Amino acid sequence: MISTQYTLIPYLIPLLLVTNILMLGCRRLEKNVQLYTFQSYCLVLLILAVGMLTQSHHSLWVALLTLLGKCILIPKILMTVIRKVDMKREVETFISLPTSMLLGGGLILLSYHLMPNLQLGPLAVLNELLKAGVAIALIGLFMMVSRKKAFTEVLGLFVIDNGLFCMITATVFEMPIMIEMGFVFELLLGAMTMALLVYRVKKTFNTVNVTYLRNLKG
Repeated sequence: MISTQYTLIPYLIPLLLVTNILMLGCRRLEKNVQLYTFQSYCLVLLILAVGMLTQSHHSLWVALLTLLGKCILIPKILMTVIRKVDMKREVETFISLPTSMLLGGGLILLSYHLMPNLQLGPLAVLNELLKAGVAIALIGLFMMVSRKKAFTEVLGLFVIDNGLFCMITATVFEMPIMIEMGFVFELLLGAMTMALLVYRVKKTFNTVNVTYLRNLKG
């Protein structure tokens, strides 16, 4: 078994968390998608590294599926929505961007403080990955409730999924490949549904700001 000091895991975990903080402070939708794509590439490397450590033979296939779905197809769909739908390309929030970044950092500290050190096999670094996964999921949830546009709310959902992938990678080393394929397929289906809904909402109400849409309720 390869020693953790020779793997990418201790370096990839901070990259995943820093990427989330940058997303909270980013003003442009395109940059948010690019940061999500970068985080997904880090997740692919993380799956491969954990697969090497745990001697999981199917990790290569899982990494390839994640690369295809999260790094190529989903970002392509999201960028197509940005180009095709006539909407402001600046992030609109209920909380200022600097405050959002501070709160995101607080969520990371909270996750590391509250999560216990579980016995996840002989690899202590997997405890850190599990805590990072919880933090990423919480930040994704925070993105969903603090953003005004439907587009960025859906992007927050994809960030939550990245956090779930980290938790699964840290705790379940031999998840069947069909389950992983199901996850990726559901994400792609969700991305295409989101693209259609955003287009229809913009065409019908001439806005994708959920604050205005809430005011339409009778």
